[in-house]
Amino acid sequence: MKNYKQHIKNLESVKLQLQKKNTKEKEAIFNILGKEILQIRKKSRLKSVTKQINKQTNKHQGLNQSKQMNYNNMNGNIGMGMGMPPNQQMFQQNQMQMQQQANSLNHQADKKGRRTRTDPNNRNYICGCGKSYLSYPALYTHVKQKHDGKAPSDTKKPEKSRGQRGRPTTTNQQIEGNDTYEHETDNMSSDSNDALNVVEELVLCLFNQLNQDTSIILNENSSNSLQDLKDSFPTDIFENASDYQVIQNHLEEVFNCEGYIDEPESTDGIVKTKCNLVFGLFIYSVGKHLKGYALKEIIFYCCLFRKALNEKGWKILQELGINSNLADQDQEFCEKNSAQNVLEISNEFITEILPTYLEKYSHQIQDYKIINPQSLESTIIKITQHFCNWLYARRYTNSMLERNEDETM
Repeated sequence: MKNYKQHIKNLESVKLQLQKKNTKEKEAIFNILGKEILQIRKKSRLKSVTKQINKQTNKHQGLNQSKQMNYNNMNGNIGMGMGMPPNQQMFQQNQMQMQQQANSLNHQADKKGRRTRTDPNNRNYICGCGKSYLSYPALYTHVKQKHDGKAPSDTKKPEKSRGQRGRPTTTNQQIEGNDTYEHETDNMSSDSNDALNVVEELVLCLFNQLNQDTSIILNENSSNSLQDLKDSFPTDIFENASDYQVIQNHLEEVFNCEGYIDEPESTDGIVKTKCNLVFGLFIYSVGKHLKGYALKEIIFYCCLFRKALNEKGWKILQELGINSNLADQDQEFCEKNSAQNVLEISNEFITEILPTYLEKYSHQIQDYKIINPQSLESTIIKITQHFCNWLYARRYTNSMLERNEDETM
């Protein structure tokens, strides 16, 4: 009983020392100590309490020595090791538990780190009036709406980096008279901001092609709900739900986990995500910036690209000499294959397949401003280029699709 009272006295002494401190961290420890004192007072035997404290202290002995030293400096007379008095062991064990919780939260924050509309960092697009934005389309919209399209003095935006990487050109192609090439590289991009930049460039491209129509761009504080994205699917155009339902299902999956999907990676660094899910991820990314008819037409474009892959994909693999399981060829190409060879169909898609599709749906898309026969040589080529380069930025392919002509995207 004497030892029990002495133990309580020691705890209250530590508590009294902490009571004189003002920091939030010490206040939190103070509260924990108070609870521990109450708990110990309810125990009939001090031995069982000490045993439990020692067991928990042993569990955390592997913590970083620097954290232990910080703890010692804060309290002056509190050391490390099993030789400490029980009250000090309990106090230190509580401190270490709190540190572990903080480290866990920091780890989760790092793991889920991403750019959001409210992110105070990386707002490098600054209007002369003081407003700052994450992207040029957002800044451009602000200037258009608030300053009648005339940027105030001191408006700043970062220099655009083309980010060319890898070996020289290895393959040349022609798309409707425009020179393009696939740019092979050994340097796979793992930076998610690369993909974000490609999407923002696509949005800016559409913005300019549509005579700077601000109605297609989401405002800084607005976003598309899952229902908004689903309603943007052109379900009235397609005869069969199979032409869009799979992408819609994957989009819902991506939306519900905020874009964080486990994606398999091969030994060569290529991410082996299946095409159906890739289209869902692309629409999710674009849907963070676009709205209205522009978003609807981009989704229509994705549905047509997927349709072309399902019709021509297996044949293209054979032409490339890529062995594939014959049994798999009874299934949809986009269900069984990754996007690694999507660029191989991009030329044929624009020059042959897409015009056929647009003719088939000509009555339903007569009011479309982006995906129509008149825009084949301009906007649709640029959309295809940005889509293929987004695939590269996400490491779904090891090639970039670039245009040789000097043209602002």
